[in-house]
Amino acid sequence: MYIGFNLPITAGLQFNASVTGSVTYNGAQAASGYFDYTCTLDSCNGYSNFSSSNLQGPQTLTGGVSGRIQPTIYAQLAIRGYLYDDSVAYAQVGVRPYLYGDLWGYYGNNCGDADGDGYFETVDALTFDLDWQIFITAQADSFLTKEKRWTLWTSPRWHLNYWDLIGSEALQPMLVGNASVPVNTTQTYNARMRPCWPYSDTVNYQLGWGDGSSSSLSGAPASLTPASHAWSSTGTKGLSLIAQSDSHGRQFNKTTVRNVQVTTGGGTATHMGMTWKARQQYGAYVNVGSDGQSNAYSGDTSPYTSLPILCLKKDGRPAPSGISFDFYNGWSGGEVRLSSPVTGSTLTSRATADGICASTYGSGWRMGEFHDGGGGWGWWAAGSISTTTRFWVAINDQPANPWN
Repeated sequence: MYIGFNLPITAGLQFNASVTGSVTYNGAQAASGYFDYTCTLDSCNGYSNFSSSNLQGPQTLTGGVSGRIQPTIYAQLAIRGYLYDDSVAYAQVGVRPYLYGDLWGYYGNNCGDADGDGYFETVDALTFDLDWQIFITAQADSFLTKEKRWTLWTSPRWHLNYWDLIGSEALQPMLVGNASVPVNTTQTYNARMRPCWPYSDTVNYQLGWGDGSSSSLSGAPASLTPASHAWSSTGTKGLSLIAQSDSHGRQFNKTTVRNVQVTTGGGTATHMGMTWKARQQYGAYVNVGSDGQSNAYSGDTSPYTSLPILCLKKDGRPAPSGISFDFYNGWSGGEVRLSSPVTGSTLTSRATADGICASTYGSGWRMGEFHDGGGGWGWWAAGSISTTTRFWVAINDQPANPWN
C-alpha cells in the first residue's frame, strides 16, 4: 500500500459590475429616461426606458450615473492525502481566504439636497471598500464515489479598510429641518445619507447646533434620524452635521453646514395653518394638494413652524393635454413656485402672505389658495416642486390660516 501527500493550491476570481443612471429634462419638451444593468464575467442583463412628451414649462435638468465594480479574489492552500494516486482515493483539508473589493462611483445632481436650500447639488464620488473572510474546507473523492466538498467553518466578514479616492462630495450627509425657528422652542432636525449612497449599514453622526452644544445620533443611512434642540438666544446659528462612520467600519468624517435663523417669533399670528404638498410631477406640471396631514377646517401646523409659501401666478395659460382634471384636481391656469421658508406667526394677514410672493417673484404673484383649481383639495399648475416639501396654503372660507 502506498500513501502520499501533496499541497494543492487553487485560486480564483469572481467579478460583478453594475451601472445605473437617470436623466430628466423639462423644457419645450419633457423627457426622462433611466437604465440599470448588472454584469458578471459571463453576461450582462438589465433594462432601460426613455419617454418624451411635448409639454411647455420651465427648464429643469437633473440626472446622475452610479456604478459599482465588485471583484472577489480567493486562494486555497490544502494538505491532501491520497492512496496510490489522486484518481484512486484522496481526502484533503484546506484554508481558503477571500478578499472582497467594492469600487463605487457616482456623478450627478439627483442625489439629494444636503443643506436644505431647495436645490440638489452636483456631487461626485469614487470610493473603494475592502473586506476579507476565511473558510476552512474539506474535500474527498475515490474511484468508487463522487467528489464531496464541505465547508467546516466560516469566519465573520472582517473589514480591512475604506478609501475615499477623490474627496467625494456625495458622502456629505443631508440635514433636513426648518431654516427659521422661534427662540426657546424645541425644533427637530433630521440626518440621513444622500439617496445615491449604496450601503445600508448604520451611520453615526455628530450634529453641532451652533451654540457650543452638539448631539450624537445613529440611524439607517436611507432613513431620517431625528435630533431636537431649543436655542436660548436669537441670531444666526451655524449648524454642522458630520457623517463620522458606519457600523461596518468605514470612516467618512464628511460635513454639511447650513444656517438657521433663530427669531423672537417674527409675528403675532397664533393660529394653526393649513399645509399641502406636491402630490405628483408630470413633466413640466405639478399637482399640489392635501394629504393625510392636511386639515382644511382648523389648520394642521403650528404657526411657530417655518415653511415655504405656495406662490401662484394666474396668467390664463391653457390646460395641458395628457392630464385628467376634475373637481379635486382642477387646472389653476398658472404657474407655482415656493418662497423661502417663513415662520407661520409672521403671516398676520392674507395680504402679508401675498406680499411675500410678490416681493419674491414680481407683480401678479400671490399665495396659492384652496379653491384655485375651480374645486377644492388640490389642483394642477405649471412648475416643479419637490414631493418631500410641505408648504403654507391659504383657504378663504375656513379658519385654517395662521392669521385667523
